[in-house]
Amino acid sequence: MLEVSYKGDYIRGEHGSYDNHSAYLGNLDFKLTLAGEKAFSIPGSSVFIYLLHNHGGRVDERMGTQQGVNNIEVPARPGKLHQLWWQQQFMDDKLSLLGGLYDLNSEFYVTESAAVFLHPSFGIGTDLSQTGANGPSIFPTSGLGFRVRAQITGRSYGQVVVLDAVPGNPNKPKGLRFRLSSGEGALWAGELGYRAGDQQHSEKVLTKLALGAWSYSKKADDLSEIDGDGNPVKRDNQGFYVLAEHQLFKHEAGRRLMGSVHYGVANKDVNPVKDALTLAFVLESPCASRPDDVLGFGIARVRLGQKAQDLALAAGDPVVRHETAYEITYRAKINDWLNIQPEFQYIKTQSNREREKDIIVGLRLEINLAW
Repeated sequence: MLEVSYKGDYIRGEHGSYDNHSAYLGNLDFKLTLAGEKAFSIPGSSVFIYLLHNHGGRVDERMGTQQGVNNIEVPARPGKLHQLWWQQQFMDDKLSLLGGLYDLNSEFYVTESAAVFLHPSFGIGTDLSQTGANGPSIFPTSGLGFRVRAQITGRSYGQVVVLDAVPGNPNKPKGLRFRLSSGEGALWAGELGYRAGDQQHSEKVLTKLALGAWSYSKKADDLSEIDGDGNPVKRDNQGFYVLAEHQLFKHEAGRRLMGSVHYGVANKDVNPVKDALTLAFVLESPCASRPDDVLGFGIARVRLGQKAQDLALAAGDPVVRHETAYEITYRAKINDWLNIQPEFQYIKTQSNREREKDIIVGLRLEINLAW
């Protein structure tokens, strides 16, 4: 199956650091899934190829928020190969092995209903996305990895992945690098979870609970402490997360309310953000005349560690203690291939100087085609 999608976001600041500024961002995706039995005569196998291209402004860079404001903004704007992996399933699909270029957030740290939001923290939490010399293996830069997933019971699962700790090339963000190096180390992640799906629509989650943990094999530099030789003290770079998602109610007409929460913790000695929390409510089919529309309200909050605050104070920068973002969005399905989605974000930052408030409004145009 071939899927082509385009997201175009117009964002305008109405108050705060982005006041009276606007930007347009775009994201073009090509996704090809090949069934191995038909393409290669190998039952239980599949191949996935994902190309992307991004363009447009840099709102996150200008605002300087801790979490960002838009989930398709990238630091560099090249076209690139994002994912390329082979998956082999065994034991009636109860066990699967996957290897290749892999996006950690495609299966780990995911609350499915929260995907409607444009704020990036409703994808993977900032506690994990902030880590690594070039970020973890997530959008827009993935690295080589190997994942094992097992269906423990009908509804419970376990999965483990090991990934290149430095995906891509930090010195050439427009380039593509396939490299596994003992000097750079690896990123390990594991997740145990429970997932119950709708009997009529198995792709729709009714309840999901998960506990995950991650760790880099190579120690990271402490943010401020040094040893007797004047070198940064080395610390473990690791953390954990918990998430829950549940159908709060469902109406006979198809209207249902999903609630989700995830909370993650990172080592505050080597990372600026010590923990991250999101809470989201998503109402599907908000009115009978619009059965495919979605209304969402979400809150994303991060707290910074003391060492990160001390560094900002020493540099004469605002000492951010915590940042909270509120988002309201409505995705209107116009037809089978077109969605239009307005959004409103209110971002409040607590620092040693003042309570900073940012307000932005946006509009997403999304086109999805599949063959």
